[in-house]
Amino acid sequence: MRSINVMPAMREWYERHIAEPRRHEQENRAAAARVTAKAPKVRTPATADELAAIAAIAPGCVTYLPGIGTKRFARQIQGVTELTDGQRKYLWQVVWRFRRQIADPRLVRIAKAKCAEVRA
Repeated sequence: MRSINVMPAMREWYERHIAEPRRHEQENRAAAARVTAKAPKVRTPATADELAAIAAIAPGCVTYLPGIGTKRFARQIQGVTELTDGQRKYLWQVVWRFRRQIADPRLVRIAKAKCAEVRA
C-alpha cells in the first residue's frame, strides 16, 4: 500500500485559509488604529452662566424620566469646572429641553440663543 503525504496539502490549505487572512487582519487593525487616533479634547474653564446652568439641571432641581441619558449627563457634569465644546453644546440643549422646569429665565434665554445658533 502506498502512503499519501498529506502535509504539503494541509500546509498549503492552512497558509491560504488561516495564516494569510490573519496577517491581513492584523495589518488592517494596525492601519485602522493609525487612522482613527483622536486628538485629545480641549477643556476650557466654564463661564458663570454655564456653572449656573449646570446647577439648574441638577437631578434634584429637574425631574427626569427613568433611564434617560440626559440624567446621566446631568449627574456627571455636577462639580465640573472645565467643559469641552461638545459638553457646552449639550448643556445648553438640556437647558432648552427642560426650560419649563428651570426657574431662571436668563438661562432659558441664553439656551434659546445657543440652540438657534446650532440650528442655523
